[in-house]
Amino acid sequence: MKNSTNWKAIHITTIMFGLAVTHFAYYPGLVVSDSSDQFHQAQTFVFSDWHPAIMAFIWSLTNRIIPGPEGFFLLELALYWGGFLLVGRCVISNLGREKAGPVRHILLCVLPFAPFLLNIAGVIWKDILVFGCFLTSLGLILTRAPGTSIWSLRSAVVWGLLIVGSLARYNSIVAAVPLLVLHLWPSAPVHWPVGAILGRGLIAGLAVILVVVGVGKAMDTLVLHATKAHIENSILLFDLIGISHRIDQNLVPGDWSAAESREIRTTCYTPATWRPVGWGDCHFVLDRLEASGIWQDGLLPQWLRAVTTYPFPYLAHRFDYLHTLLWPQTTFTMLPNDESYAFGFTENILFRAIRTILVFIRYSFPLYLMITDGFWMLVSSALFIFYGVRYRGRPCKYYPAFLIAASAFVYCVPLAIVGQAGDYRYVYWTAAAACIAALLAPSRTAGVTA
Repeated sequence: MKNSTNWKAIHITTIMFGLAVTHFAYYPGLVVSDSSDQFHQAQTFVFSDWHPAIMAFIWSLTNRIIPGPEGFFLLELALYWGGFLLVGRCVISNLGREKAGPVRHILLCVLPFAPFLLNIAGVIWKDILVFGCFLTSLGLILTRAPGTSIWSLRSAVVWGLLIVGSLARYNSIVAAVPLLVLHLWPSAPVHWPVGAILGRGLIAGLAVILVVVGVGKAMDTLVLHATKAHIENSILLFDLIGISHRIDQNLVPGDWSAAESREIRTTCYTPATWRPVGWGDCHFVLDRLEASGIWQDGLLPQWLRAVTTYPFPYLAHRFDYLHTLLWPQTTFTMLPNDESYAFGFTENILFRAIRTILVFIRYSFPLYLMITDGFWMLVSSALFIFYGVRYRGRPCKYYPAFLIAASAFVYCVPLAIVGQAGDYRYVYWTAAAACIAALLAPSRTAGVTA
């Protein structure tokens, strides 16, 4: 008991220290081009769904209390450090019951300071909002006292956080499902562990989809009136240009000159991202598609025709994209955008220290793998499979860890098929969830039965 109390005090101290460090290092929050656009929406209350409008809506509320990025920055910090505080309470309690040694206690205390997490913790981004909502909801789920009703105020907060996190990024809804399963059914099923957990997942999945889609549609219709940007076309356009590059034939619909078609097949393509077309030298492609109405009508028919006609060039394009997911990504902590300085950000000694560490990691193999999408896809896949096997044999012991690993897995792995860029922020929640799942796994000295 004394050892557990000491670790609790140490953990709380590190959380308070980390909150002070990140507030000082990133104040008033790093603003990038995406968040600058969303802040404009928050100020004008005119929304677009290129980025899910829920973040801009929340920012419009914080902006009324603390103008500028600082209010939203403080919200992100509260979710980040508050979430790790709650999760840490559960992990320390589990380790205390198992009489675990100090290694995992130390890892728990240093996890929030890991470069792959602290890296973008101060950026005003929808990915950070998703991360904070899911982390805090997980902390509330794990620290709920046995026998507590799921229809309590705590449960309402969990639901609210999962809904906001699911609305804040289009692919995040699948990661909320395992967390909701853990919330609705805190204990492992007694009989048929595999079939029962699949049934729970189906029920939770339907509940999340119905609630999130219902709330999203209601907000869009009654409150936000967000204009449709048809962002799903970015994935389809990326694939069309990738296939065009491999067959040396322009498959992008529209009227193009010979020079433009040649540019689309060559310089407009990179396997790493669709950004040359979205924001780079080939922006004329997106401009022309929007002006002609083709973008608004959708690219799905052309995409289906291209994929079925040229399946091997499509697979080659996707394989090359997968390869880029193991490339180290530039981080905004290393290279803050001009928008950050415009909002009052000033580099200080702590920020420069964090950046120095990240620059070293960015250019050091194999350390740079920790800021790549591919690395966390592999880690989360391995954990999901390992805990799935363990869960079948010891469901009561591995139930929470397996569900958290499942959340990490489903958040990032589909991006291997539908992704159109390899930004590290796309696996941000996966990185934290995978580490938390590892910390929650029972030690070898733990008993065989729950």
